[in-house]
Amino acid sequence: MNALWSTTLHVARTMAKGKRGAGQVANWIVGGVMGAFGLFGLLVASRAHEGPFYYFGLGLFALGVIVTYAMILRTTGQAPRHGDPGRQH
Repeated sequence: MNALWSTTLHVARTMAKGKRGAGQVANWIVGGVMGAFGLFGLLVASRAHEGPFYYFGLGLFALGVIVTYAMILRTTGQAPRHGDPGRQH
């Protein structure tokens, strides 16, 4: 969780420095939509009375998390590394 928070702060700092472009705005939009899909997937899984709907909801949630995290990594241009000296604990 700490690495995800660190990456999120890095994205915010990058955008605050004025390095914004159409590609980054699109990344934020896609990330937000995929986050909403992930929450919808959890809702579907929690309300499911049959196995296929439960697994569909969990799959949608997993897809939302993976795509959102990939968008964060693409926006920052780097993957978080364990023991990175620039990372605050």
